Amino acid sequence: MKKRALVVLVVAILACICSCSKGGRVIPRSKLAKIYAEMYVVDAWLDTAPYEVRRTADTLLVYEPIFRKYGFTTEDYRVSVSYYLQDPDRFSLILKKTSHILKDDIEELRDEQEARIKLEESRQNDAAGDAAGDGSPEEPGV
Repeated sequence: MKKRALVVLVVAILACICSCSKGGRVIPRSKLAKIYAEMYVVDAWLDTAPYEVRRTADTLLVYEPIFRKYGFTTEDYRVSVSYYLQDPDRFSLILKKTSHILKDDIEELRDEQEARIKLEESRQNDAAGDAAGDGSPEEPGV
């Protein structure tokens, strides 16, 4: 997680440095936290992707669909990072909110996985019971 946070922070700083114009909008903190959470997920996916995909992935282009999903642009992101980095405490709160979002998402995925495992075990137990049969003849018309 720390590696991903460092990657996003470096991208944010680079975006701030590379930002020549201030034509974009500042993304609200709550939405920026959600955007960062999705950026972390993309980074995690890229970490596990084949080398060719990682080598050719342009990070800002990979993130552009995330920005669009929330109604923002790369320029809005750059302006926002520049704005929030002026107050490190506020920026830290955004990253903490991002962390909470990711933890909640992980917990939800674990719960779904546990439910799937229990369902599969139940199906296997039912199938095993049907295969063994209970020895009684089937009722007519059933």
